[in-house]
Amino acid sequence: MGIARNSDGWITYPRGLQLQAEMVARWQAAVTAYAPGVFKPFVQSLYIEMAEHPDHSPSPIHLILRAGCNVILQFLEGLSAAGVNHVVLNFKYGERDAAQVVEEVGREILPRLEDSEAGRMGAI
Repeated sequence: MGIARNSDGWITYPRGLQLQAEMVARWQAAVTAYAPGVFKPFVQSLYIEMAEHPDHSPSPIHLILRAGCNVILQFLEGLSAAGVNHVVLNFKYGERDAAQVVEEVGREILPRLEDSEAGRMGAI
């Protein structure tokens, strides 16, 4: 796979968790084969529309996840468990003010995601 040999990483589109986990596994196998010992991250974009209620059920829209912050956190934890190294969040299509959503992500999601990641790493 030329991408694994010639790139610094791979940025791809969002997919369901199972399919994304399969893509990560294929990527990691290609990196191991073509660039052994080199870390090349798997990155994906994710448009989110954060609902005001934290437990708002997810409703997928083309390339967009509309949900509450608790559901978005669970999805991000799933991506982390699948091996996704970085997620580029985009608020472009959301109905809420982007600055408010960014502040909410920083306050409600990032600290909990960091705690979750630390716990997962401690279990390994």
